[in-house]
Amino acid sequence: MATKYYYADASGDDSGSSEANAYTDFETALEGIAAGDILYCKKSASRTDFGAITVNMAAQSNTATTIVEGYDSTPGDGVRWQGAGRFNLDGDGNTIFKNIDIEDNVAQYLMRSDSNNTYWYNCRFYQNNTTLGVEAVRIVQAAHFINCYFDMNSVAAANSGTVLITSTADGSSFYGCVFRGDRGVYTDQMGGNSINFQNCIFTDGATVPMAIGIDADLISGCTETVFFSVSECTFYGFGTDGIALRDLPDPSGNPKLLSMIQNNIFYGSSATNGINVEDASHNTGVMVVGNAYGGVTNQTNGGGTNFPNLDAVTLSSDPFIDGANLDFRLND
Repeated sequence: MATKYYYADASGDDSGSSEANAYTDFETALEGIAAGDILYCKKSASRTDFGAITVNMAAQSNTATTIVEGYDSTPGDGVRWQGAGRFNLDGDGNTIFKNIDIEDNVAQYLMRSDSNNTYWYNCRFYQNNTTLGVEAVRIVQAAHFINCYFDMNSVAAANSGTVLITSTADGSSFYGCVFRGDRGVYTDQMGGNSINFQNCIFTDGATVPMAIGIDADLISGCTETVFFSVSECTFYGFGTDGIALRDLPDPSGNPKLLSMIQNNIFYGSSATNGINVEDASHNTGVMVVGNAYGGVTNQTNGGGTNFPNLDAVTLSSDPFIDGANLDFRLND
């Protein structure tokens, strides 16, 4: 295992062997490291434009994890490297991306995760393009995000969101993340996969109000999503639905879906529903328990007469100190 460096402003021999001799091209740096290496990415004085790139990293190793980590003055200082462009990640995976910030006005997406077993920690993705249907992040293979931030300046198309999880994804999880924009997350026919949200925030974008926090289809043909869980999350300021479930397994069949929506806070902006099951015939298979609701016409909607809403709490007013400015501490 080796330690390598990337710094767009380096003036050395471009070998990546040190900060002075760092790689100066982002794609070259990512493709130049082997499985198990650490690549430190030094932040430049201004955001680095790396263009539109497709990165094929080294083959995955079962015994070593590759780390790509941003920094400012000293590796490990926790500061995000800042880049601009469109980043398509291919390869075998088993990679941790840490302290990476990508912001730009580009077509389609800022980052497409098409590499298995990929982790993103303390990363930020801000899509400035206002064209209908672009995304900040598109997930095609298994990816996991911890303490990450997603925002988008456009109104979502019918089949898109700030984060788009496509039908071929092997599963995604989000812990402590912030989703902003017209539609926070959109899943496209997630049959056979698993999705988990824990301790996340869904709220208005910097420039676009939120309509729906999570918009999910949990079945593809006759194949059900294996696991869908939303717990300890905050949905704030949404105008339509906190969570919209477009499709669930046929209750008369043999559903394998295990779904939990528990211990969340839904506080809408005169919204229609906290949780909306769009097909009233799907009235089993979802456990909804311990959620708090305010600023909505319906706490739950759809799902027929057998759709549970256990131990619900009704909020008489905004429970946060200043949710509009992302201060989600509970007030008195």
